[in-house]
Parts: sequence; C-alpha cells; structure tokens
Amino acid sequence: MSFDVARIFGLLPAIYQVRDAEQGGPLKALLTVIAGQAAVLDDNLEQLQDDQFVETCAPWVLPYIGDLLGIRGLPSVGAGRLNPRAEVAHTLAYRRRKGTAVMMQQLAFDVTGWPARAVEFFQILATSQHVNHVRPSAAAFVDVRNAERLEDVQTAFEHAATASLSTPRALDITHRPEMRRVTSSRGRYDIPNLGILLWRLRAFRWSRTPAAIVGADLQRFTFDPLGRDQPLFHAPATLDRFSALATRADVPEPIHRRQLWSNAGQEFGPAASIFVEFPRLAAGQPLTPQGLSASQIVSCDLSDWTHEPDWKVHPGALIAIDPALGRMLTKDPRPAPAGVVVPPLVTFHYGFAMEIGGGQYDRSDSIDPTPRAIEEVANNPLPFQPDPNHTVAPHATIAAAYAALGSDGGVVQIADSGHYAETLTLNAHRRSLEIRAANGAKPSLELAGDVTLSGQDGDEMTLDGLLITGGSLLVPAAGGSNKLRLLRIRHCTLLPGAGKIALSVSAANVRVEIDHSIFVGSLLADDAVRVSVSDSIIDASSQTATAFAASDGKAPGAPLTMERCTVIGRLRTAELTLLSNSIVLARDDGSGVAPLDVQRRQLGCARFSYLPAGARTPRRVQCQPENDADLRLQPVLSSSHFGDPAYGQLSAYSALEIRRGADDQSEMGAFHDLYEPQREAHLLSRIDEYLRFGLEAGVFYAT
Repeated sequence: MSFDVARIFGLLPAIYQVRDAEQGGPLKALLTVIAGQAAVLDDNLEQLQDDQFVETCAPWVLPYIGDLLGIRGLPSVGAGRLNPRAEVAHTLAYRRRKGTAVMMQQLAFDVTGWPARAVEFFQILATSQHVNHVRPSAAAFVDVRNAERLEDVQTAFEHAATASLSTPRALDITHRPEMRRVTSSRGRYDIPNLGILLWRLRAFRWSRTPAAIVGADLQRFTFDPLGRDQPLFHAPATLDRFSALATRADVPEPIHRRQLWSNAGQEFGPAASIFVEFPRLAAGQPLTPQGLSASQIVSCDLSDWTHEPDWKVHPGALIAIDPALGRMLTKDPRPAPAGVVVPPLVTFHYGFAMEIGGGQYDRSDSIDPTPRAIEEVANNPLPFQPDPNHTVAPHATIAAAYAALGSDGGVVQIADSGHYAETLTLNAHRRSLEIRAANGAKPSLELAGDVTLSGQDGDEMTLDGLLITGGSLLVPAAGGSNKLRLLRIRHCTLLPGAGKIALSVSAANVRVEIDHSIFVGSLLADDAVRVSVSDSIIDASSQTATAFAASDGKAPGAPLTMERCTVIGRLRTAELTLLSNSIVLARDDGSGVAPLDVQRRQLGCARFSYLPAGARTPRRVQCQPENDADLRLQPVLSSSHFGDPAYGQLSAYSALEIRRGADDQSEMGAFHDLYEPQREAHLLSRIDEYLRFGLEAGVFYAT
C-alpha cells in the first residue's frame, strides 16, 4: 500500500477537501503526519523481511544471526571498516573446509578486509630425504641462476605447489627451522607453523595524468607528474571467494622488473596496472592520444638512465619501463607535435594505506550537493566527459574558470587528472568559493608562486581533492581588509618544498578546517585564528623543524584542535583545545622551547596521544609515555619520506601502547580509522577455531 498523502487525501469526499481548503488545510496537515508515520512503519516491515538474510540485513542484526551459527566475539557495528557480514555469510563454508590453507586465507580476507595468503611454513623446510618419502623440491640449496625465483625469497610466494608429484619443482626455496614461536609473529619456519600474510597497503589508480619530463630531449619521463621516483603497484583482481591460494595477481604489491618482463600482457593495457598514451596529431585534426600495446614495451633497470635495453633485440619495442622506480625511457626522442611540448599520458597505480591526501577514490561524502554555479576545467587531450548539470565547454586553466564565475562565487571543478602550472590569486567575492577535483579525478597544481586567499565578511573558501606543489597558501591580514570567515582544506596534499610553509594564516577571526589532508611543510596561524585538523599528516620534514606556530614561525600559534593526526615537527600554540588519538614526533632543538609548547595550559586537554619528551601541555588523559625516559614507546614509522607507499604508517613493531593506544584501542595517528589492531586481534581470535590439530598460526604483514 502506498502512504502518499496526496492519494489518501484524494480518497476523502470532495466536500471535506473543499472545507479543508477553506480553513487553511488542517486536515491535510494531519494526514501528512499520519502518512509519514505509516511510511516509517511500512519501511520497517519491509526491513524485517530483509533482516532474515545475511546479505540484506541491517548491520545490528549480524551478531544475532551469528549467534544462531555459534559465532562469538563479532566486532561492534560502530567499528568503522570492520564489517562481519562476509564472515557470517561464509561460516558454514569455513566449517566444511576446516583446516585447509585456502580456507584460512578466505577467513583472513573476510575478517580483516585485506588481501591475504596462507603459507604452510612446514612445507618450506629443508629436510633430510627419506627413501619412502622423497622430496626433491625440499633441497637445502637454491638454484641461484633463476633470478626471478630468487625475488620470492622471504616473501609470501617463496613456495609454489608442484603441478604433480611426478614433476616436482627443483627451484622451491627452503629454510632451516626457527625456534621462535610463530604466534609471536617472529619465528616462521618450523614443523607446526602456518602463516597468514596480509597486505595492508592498497593500490590507488591515477588515470591519464601527464608524465613528468626529465631533461630536454623528450626521451626520459617519470610516471609521477611531480618528477618523483615511486614504485608502480599491481592492481589486484577483485575477489570475494577463493578456490586456490592467492598469487601475485591477487594482491596489491609493487611490480618487479622481471615480473613486468615476463607478464607484460597482464600488467600493461588500458584496463591493466600500467598504460601509456603518446600524443598524436593527425592532419587537420586536434591533438589526440595514441595508446601503446604490451608488445611495444620492455622492462628495464633505469636506475641511472643509462641501462637501456638493446633495442635491436626488441625491434618492436618503443619504450622501456622501470616499474621499481616509476621511470620510462623512449627508444627515440619524441618530436613535439606542432612544436608544442606535450608529455605522454600515463595511467598507473601507486601504493598507500588510506584515502587521505587526494586521489581518485570516492570523495562524494565531502562534496557539497548544494546547487551552485560550476565552471569546469580540463586540459588533457582526451574526449571530455562534462558534469551532467553543466554543458558548457571546459576551460583550459583554473584561472580562466575562476574569472568566469564573476562576483557571485561558485565552484571551479577540475574534471581530469591533468597537470596545471598557474599563478593564482583567489577571492571568495562575498560568497563561497570552492576549487575542487571532480570525484574520481586527481589533478596536480604547480604554482609559480604563493597563492593569496582572501574574502569579505562571512565568506567561505574550500579546496578539495587537489595536489598542490611549488608554492604556499597565504591568508594575509592585508591591513584588516581580509575578512575571510572559513577556509576548508579537504583531501588535499600540499608540497611547497622541503622546509617551506604549506599554509600561513595571519588574517584575524578566520576558522581553518583541515581534513584528510597531507601537509609536507609548516602550518602557521596567528593567535586570532582558530585551527581544527583531523585525520591528517603535518610533516615539517624534520622532528626539530617547526610544524605549527604563529605566522612568524616563532611565537605561539592559534588555538588548535587536533584529532587522529600524525605530526612530524615541533608544535607551539597559544591554546591546545584538544589533542586526541594523535602522534607528535618532535625533539628539542636547543632553543630552550619545549618541542610541544602550549602557552595557556589551564585550558584544553591532551588525551590518548603520544607526546614528545619535555612537552608542556594542559591536562593529560592516558597519554604516552608516562615517563619521558621510556624510549621503548617511541613510535616507529614504516617510512617518514613522502612518496614512499608506507609513508606515515605505523610499523608493526611499534609498542602496543601506541598501536592500541587510542580511546577505542585502535592505533594513534592519521591512520586510526583503519582499525588495524582490531582487525588483527579479531583474526587471531578466529584462527584457532579452524586450525588443524597440532598446528600453530601467526599473522605477518607483507606490506
């Protein structure tokens, strides 16, 4: 039955409808309330039917269905990325295949959400041969002539099952036994040991972005548009059920040179992990991209750009790719079409742990759906796919799109992943101004100089989904005429350069909100500003450099609220309103000022965070370390170098007080919402139920 108020009101006699209209519609208003409640009841009845099935039930119903199957200890519904739906759905299948390596791999994937592979370490032991049980593949020595096989040493793929007992592989890698327990995630190779290897890093796609030109000969390029070396990642297939142990094709990990050499057809292509398109100019036609095929590439070591392949041996090859460094070398210098230097468009995958700092991941939750004027930007030589609500041809530059908005403000939306080198000055024009990347795009903005942001009373400005390099963002006081009210920076990466300022705010009464962003540079704001940072990384590139202070870089900065953040560098603030679930890595620089110095310590709170030795903070609640001399609690990052796949990620060898030190027992820092400790703990609690008798299992991180 439909509880539409118009339909119900239409069922009344006409005389009541007329009288109700004469009296201002009180009866219709009453029916509107009744119809709304009836619709809620109708939806609830439909949901009751859906709640009978694990695939469609509400999240809060899953523990009840799990209880019917005898499952205990499911994670709480509010624990972010922990979703037990797959675990409950596959429980009966687990029990039918109990004890098998493939089943353990499926369990690990369902429980953690990470790609996984089960490794029977006892299969990789070098053993004395027995005449009744000959194992030629368990030799105590490795064939060092097989370089591709040697790359698998100490990885999840160092053991490959033989095709049959009659044709054993003589190249399987074996080890001597270890005495450390596998349950501690230290020892691996022993008779009762089974390992669950997990891939924490993810492969993020970066589509059709211009490669960076190295040198003036148009022959050397980097896949990264900023000219950095970074490994190219394999894009794994999306699987929810496993019928065999995972292979390299199923996990997100860096592509090895020999792997690309032997599997170019799988790794290279429009829908594969890597793709390259060179510009082409047909007679009388606009510039268009021309994609290469897998037969036209060759894998090569380009560490110093001189180890070129022997092009005579590969007559059909046009480019050499080094996936370990993300470099590319063409066979011959590419002539610029029509005298215009147009770099090739590259599609590749890079590794990172979480959706912060901008990317082609889904950012729809952060995009304001309010109808506003939109001017689109696109500069790639590709067929343009405009916003369905905006049919005007795109602008070639951000500055042109900004000028087209006029004085009413609006949105400048960058529709592609192009590279924009511009000089900008932005004013919100008594309205709200937003410069954003379209959902699914990752443009890079190279500034020729610093960008000045300004506005009038009540103005708002938002930067969303951008990679900004080459300059700083400045909000100057401008003699008191700059009255910007709110500056939002969401899903952005700011790279002004080592030791430089990423954002400086000196205008009074500005509220700065930073969310899911990465600042590789200082964040400066005067005391008259209010700053709020969440789920972000502020990296001053050194623990003795200034990460946060006033606009002069020395005086105490604005009142600061910081939640779930990782900070590398010294903090000096007038007031620490709240520091929660965060990590501050800073050291004494000999100036006599504490590495974390708060001026008004009678206000605010620091809770469930790591604080550097000598920090001067307001009231502390469950912060680490309790004793400055306890060096064991120093957080260990997998990498503190921006551009590395594991940048900012806590190492698995960090102290448990840090890895599980947040208020919900997740890790401190910017990757708190990944809930990695809860995933690991839940997996460990599940493993014993399905292990074969006499075996022990441990959890290891492949990335």
